[in-house]
Parts: sequence; C-alpha cells; structure tokens
Amino acid sequence: MRFVAWGLSFLAAQALFSASTHASDLPPCNEDQLRAYAPGKDEVGGHRRFSLPSISYPYDTKLPMDFWGLILKVGVDETGKVVCYTLDNISHVNRQLNDKRRSAINGIKDWHYSPFVKGGQATAAIVSEEIREREEPDIHLPLPEVPIEKVHITLRRIICYGTCQYWVNIDGNGQVLYQGQQTDVEGIHRYRVPREECRGKRSCV
Repeated sequence: MRFVAWGLSFLAAQALFSASTHASDLPPCNEDQLRAYAPGKDEVGGHRRFSLPSISYPYDTKLPMDFWGLILKVGVDETGKVVCYTLDNISHVNRQLNDKRRSAINGIKDWHYSPFVKGGQATAAIVSEEIREREEPDIHLPLPEVPIEKVHITLRRIICYGTCQYWVNIDGNGQVLYQGQQTDVEGIHRYRVPREECRGKRSCV
C-alpha cells in the first residue's frame, strides 16, 4: 500500500509540474519535431508574420530565480503554422509560469510564419524565439529644462552572461557612440544625429 501511495503521489507531482510549465492549447514538441530544420535568427525574422509579445511587470517585481524572459522552441509546419512549442531547459526547470507568462504563451497558437524552404521545398522547422520581460520604472520624471547641448544619456546592459552586452552614449549635440559584444550589432560604431533634427527637439536623445 505504501508503494501504491508513493506512486500516486509521484504521478500527481509530475502532473502538477507539467501543468506549471505548459500553458497553451498547443502540445509540447516531440523529438522528431525538435530535430526539424532550424533556421538562423535572421531567417526567422524574415519569415515572422507577427510582432513578438513582451511582458511588463510593476516596479520591484521579484521573479523566481531572478530569471527574466522566456526562451522557446516553436514547431512550425510546411505552411508556416505553429503546431507545438517547448520551453528551453533553463526556462523549463527554473522559471515558474505566472498569469502574465501563461497569457503570452497561450498566444503562440496565433503566431504565423511564411513557409521555410530547404532544398527548394517548403519544410517544417523548429524556431527559437524569446518573449522578453521588463520591469516598469518606479516613477516617471519630466526631463529637466536645460540646453540640449548639456544633455548626456548613457544606456548599458551588462548582466546577461556575456551574450548581449552593449553600451550606448548619446550627447545632446547629436553624437552617438555604441559598443556591442555578442549582439546583433557588434563592435564600436559612431553616428551623428543631424543637428537640424535635434534643434528644439529633446526627443531626439
């Protein structure tokens, strides 16, 4: 009897875990679907026929394990229709699905791609996508009333395990300096916003 009770408890726990990590009418991708043609990021972007969703949380939100964003494997058939999805290993093990995540994942069934082609023929594909998450600011402050030439803005993203670090410096005179490491745009790049576009328009920075 003790063995039977333990077995039932294990099955119940397994069912609860599965329910907590799957939040769509779509089934999980099977092994054959996961071995389908895997297009690169640029190809996926060119075939995507929808805008990727994002999730916003109020200021000071604490997420499990402090992991933000959901990485997905999405199965697409020969017509571009999404037929399955699977959270990647990190997401599957460490990230709990709250209501916002469940709502975003449930929308996967409405995603659509133009057909992927391999060897001149439409083919099924397994696509990597990310649903990004962000924290809203605590308060919104108006820009200070200063001459635009004295405006200086710095944006940095550095805590991302070495795969998405960037640094952007923007001056009110229109000078822009960017440095990226393992991002879509790598290296150091400089740009200048034409002064006439900035004159009287603080929104240009």
